[in-house]
Amino acid sequence: MPVATQAGSAGGGEPDLVAGLNRKAWCFWSGIRSVILNDELERLERAEGDAVGALAVCDDIAPKMAFEAPTSERLAELLAALPPERPGSQAVREVKGVGGTSLGGERPKLTVLHRGQLWIAKLQDRGDPPHAPLREYVCMRLAASCGIQAADVDLLRVGEREVVLVRRFDRAVDAHGRTTRRLYASAHTVLRLDAAIRGDRSRSYVALAQALRRWCGKADVDVTAVQRELWRRMVFNAVCGNGDDHPRNHGVLFEDGRWRLADAFDIAPYPTFSGTLAMAVTREGDMTASRANLLKDCELFGYAREEARRHIAQCEAAVTGDWSTVIQDSGYPAGTLAAPDLRWLDEGRPSSHANPL
Repeated sequence: MPVATQAGSAGGGEPDLVAGLNRKAWCFWSGIRSVILNDELERLERAEGDAVGALAVCDDIAPKMAFEAPTSERLAELLAALPPERPGSQAVREVKGVGGTSLGGERPKLTVLHRGQLWIAKLQDRGDPPHAPLREYVCMRLAASCGIQAADVDLLRVGEREVVLVRRFDRAVDAHGRTTRRLYASAHTVLRLDAAIRGDRSRSYVALAQALRRWCGKADVDVTAVQRELWRRMVFNAVCGNGDDHPRNHGVLFEDGRWRLADAFDIAPYPTFSGTLAMAVTREGDMTASRANLLKDCELFGYAREEARRHIAQCEAAVTGDWSTVIQDSGYPAGTLAAPDLRWLDEGRPSSHANPL
């Protein structure tokens, strides 16, 4: 079974490609028939050539090499023609000629060609909270304004339907239309996690910060700057109430002969927040998204206590002050999505920022 290029896997964790195909039974659509595939190798064989990173595992590499992403314009056309009662996932199936995607996650998504590069299009679907794509778009924009190296995002509106577009940092399209893949390893791989066990101390930001010294440590690399970037991401996830910050939503990218933190992605909080993150915030394994926990081990990330306090305040100001501005700039009324109330930062308790409309 040939492997196209080498994966950025460090052993001890499930390969990111397999994880991207969904650990549960995977549906492969052919016309109007669907086949449940429980065998991981079969899922790898039938998956399209758009899995994350630079790894492809299969007997026949030709179909994956022939992968061609549809355009965002074509996706918009199909969404516009879709009856209101039909879910957005129907447009995904139609635009691809098959259904499903090898990118993983819960929301219907696919890779599209947008502005000359490859982006992930994530659609609103049945069961999603209202304006889920808009919420992710707002949070990604605000994360960038708080000094986080976040993936570029765009928002596509087709009637009442929304699509958030996230530029793929593991792909680059040159002037001749040729696509280059980049090696990628999720934090799940970096931390050598065998299972997604919530509360595991090794499943923490502190552990990831230490692991980045091994992965990103080169003579010409300021590893402390990398760790500071990770701390800022942890803080922003806590401030905006993103409890879906699990290890597969962080990763490293191989670029210019070295590993670096991949651009931040999937900052997509739900309307209600439990007050805890998916990865531990402290060395002791506490996942509570409180101000005290964010400050507790900030020195391990290269932040002095007072500087860390100032940055948390900056994130709070951005989320509370600029939330409605980004929404209005996107063409929506300011009250379309309520901003997080941030009570959990000082009280360590659940809260809600549900859509008031």
